[in-house]
Amino acid sequence: MNASAFFFVANRFWWAIMLIVCLALTALSARQISTNNIKGDALQNLDISLNLYHHKSFARSNGKKIHLTNFREPFPTLVTSTYFALSGKDSSYLTISNLRTGDPAKFVKLHNLGWVFLGLIASWLLLNEVTKTRLGGGFAAAACYLLFFNNIYIVNSLYTELATGVLLLWVSWLMVRATQTLRLSYFLISGIVMGLLCLTKSAFLYVAPMIILTIVFWPKAMINGDQKKRFYERAVRALFMTCGTLIIVAPWVVRNHMLFDTAQITSGRSGWVLYKRALLNQMTEEEFRGGFAVFGPDLYRHLVKDTFLSVEPEDMTSKHGRFRRLYAGPSEFSQEDLRAQTFGEPENAISFYRKTSATFIKLSNKMKKQGLPHPELLADKMMQAEAKDMILSDPMRHLVMGSLMFWRGFWNLSSNIDIPLLNSVKYKTYAINVINAALGVSLIVIFLSNFLKRNAAGLSLTIAPILMMVFYTSVSQNLPRFFAPTIPIMIVSTLMITQCILLKLKAKMRMFKDADSG
Repeated sequence: MNASAFFFVANRFWWAIMLIVCLALTALSARQISTNNIKGDALQNLDISLNLYHHKSFARSNGKKIHLTNFREPFPTLVTSTYFALSGKDSSYLTISNLRTGDPAKFVKLHNLGWVFLGLIASWLLLNEVTKTRLGGGFAAAACYLLFFNNIYIVNSLYTELATGVLLLWVSWLMVRATQTLRLSYFLISGIVMGLLCLTKSAFLYVAPMIILTIVFWPKAMINGDQKKRFYERAVRALFMTCGTLIIVAPWVVRNHMLFDTAQITSGRSGWVLYKRALLNQMTEEEFRGGFAVFGPDLYRHLVKDTFLSVEPEDMTSKHGRFRRLYAGPSEFSQEDLRAQTFGEPENAISFYRKTSATFIKLSNKMKKQGLPHPELLADKMMQAEAKDMILSDPMRHLVMGSLMFWRGFWNLSSNIDIPLLNSVKYKTYAINVINAALGVSLIVIFLSNFLKRNAAGLSLTIAPILMMVFYTSVSQNLPRFFAPTIPIMIVSTLMITQCILLKLKAKMRMFKDADSG
C-alpha cells in the first residue's frame, strides 16, 4: 500500500483510528492510578457517593447517622455511585473505612478511566472541528494525554478537576458545532452538558448565562437579512440552550431551596472561600510583591533570585517571616495557628487560611449555642455577607489583588508530569513552566482575537474556560488546581495557533518556489 492509499483509508476510517488510539492512551493513563489514600475533599466526595449507593440520599456521614447535604456538587458523586452499583461488589466491601486506602481505593479511582476516555475523544473531535481536519485531532489527544490525563494528581484522585476538564471539552465542541450548523438540537444539547458542568463545578452556574449570551449574540451574523428576524432567531437559540441548562440544574436548585433555603448548587463553603479572598486583599505591598514568588513557578523564582522580589523558605516558615501570613504549611507557628483554628480564635491565627477557618468555627459555635438550625450554613452566609462588604469597601484593591490571584492559578501544570528525554528534575520543571506559559498565552490570544473578530467558532472554544478563570480569580484564593480543567482547551488553542503558523509558512514557501520557477 503506497502513502496516498494509506492516507485515503486512514481518512475514511478516522473514527476507528480515533477509538483505538484513545483506548490505548486510556490504558496508559491507568498506570497513574495507585493505592494511595483518598483524603481531603476527595474523601467527602467518596462519602457522599457511598450514601447515594447505600441510602439513595445525597448525604454526609456523621458517625452512624447521615444528614442531607449540598456541600459538594452532585454529578461526579452520582457517576461514582453508579460505578459502585455496576461493579457487582458486595455492600460490605463498599464502605468508607475499606475504600479509602489500599487496593479498594485503587478500585474506586479506576472509574476515572471512563472520564479519561471521554476526554480524549472530545479533544480529538474539538481540534478536528476548529481546524477542519480528521486525523489532526490525534495531536490534541496525544498532548492532552501527556499534559493532563497522564497527570497523577488529575487521574489518581476523586477531586472534580478531571470531570470538569472533560465536560469543558464536550461543551466547547458542542457549542462550536451549534454555532457552525445553527441547529437548535445542538444548542439544546450544549445547554444540557452545560447543566452537567454546573453540577460538577458550581462556578459555572454564575458564568453560564454570560457564556450563552456571548456565543449567541456577539458573533457576526453569517447571513445578512432582516435585523429583527436575526435577533428573533438568536433569541430562540439562546432559549434552547438556556432550557437545556435548566432541565439539568433546576431540580437540584429546587431541592436545595426546599431543604436548605438556598438557591446555590453547593453551600457551606462559598462564604469561607469569599472571606479568604477578601482577607487576601489586606496584604501589605511587600506581601503582594513577594506573593508572585510564593505562588509562582520555579522558573520565576530562579529569575528573581537575589532581587527584592525573591523569597526564601524562612520568609514563610519563620514565626516572624515576611510572608508567614501567606503560608499554612508546616512552620514554626503552624501548631499555634492550628490551635487558633480549632478553638475558633481568629484574632490569634497568623495565616490567612487559619484565620478564615477560625472565623468559620467561631461563628458556627455561636449559632449552635443559639440553637439555630443548620449552624454551619448560617455561619457561611454571615461570612459571605461580611466578605462582600469588605470587597465593596475597596473594589480597586480587589481588582489589583486579582492580578496575583490570576498569577497563582495560571501556573497549574504539574511539575510531576513525564516529559520525554528530560531526566533532570530542575530542567524538566523549567520546561514545564515554559510549556505552561505557552499554553495559557495561547488560550488568551485565541479568545481575544476571536472576541474582537466576533468569530463564533473561536469564541465557542474559549469562552467557558476564560470565564471560569475570571470567576475564580475574582472570588477565590485560586489554587492552581482550580485552573487545571482548562489545560485541554489550552492545548487545543496552542495547536490551532501552530496550524496557522505552519499554513502561513507553507504558503510563503510555495510563493518563493513559484517566484523561483517563474
